[in-house]
Amino acid sequence: MSPFAWPLWLMLLAIVAGAARNASRGPALGYVFSFLVAFLLLHLYGTAVAATLLRHAGAASLALALVLALEGIYLLGVENLWSRLRRKGALEQPATDWLAGILIGLGAPFAMPSLGGSAALASAAALGNAGDVPEALLVAALVGIGVVIVLLVVGHVANLIASRLPSGPWPRRVAGIAMFLVAVALALGWVG
Repeated sequence: MSPFAWPLWLMLLAIVAGAARNASRGPALGYVFSFLVAFLLLHLYGTAVAATLLRHAGAASLALALVLALEGIYLLGVENLWSRLRRKGALEQPATDWLAGILIGLGAPFAMPSLGGSAALASAAALGNAGDVPEALLVAALVGIGVVIVLLVVGHVANLIASRLPSGPWPRRVAGIAMFLVAVALALGWVG
């Protein structure tokens, strides 16, 4: 994975830090595996699905920026419509859940389509455009699985560190700031 994929790692770290103590693995796993599904669909070269998704990648990237900004504001504790939809009880602390992890994971491949595997993905595109869709899918799947393995390791280490941090609102607030910063970077076109 390329160092240009830092927003992908930062989103995962923010999801882990923003999750509730008893549910920190659920949002991160939802993020990682929904990322893989969206990545494979986006890179299913030689099919109408990939062509349609690639045509709308800019809009999906902006939608991801919106979700990240709303989730970041929610984690900062600012009351808004998103926080009212997300919070179950009035006294409940804001926390990232599996739904937010899945939504962010589904949008991440649109914001960072190549992830440093551009040579492999170019080969997959050439195979798919030549009519070898299964081989193109295999190459894209290998790139996607490589990214997922790195994300699972980063998420596991982040979860171990987060479990050792003292309980309080600060990890969630830092996660909210991180999500908001990635949202701004996406909206301004600095990422992707």
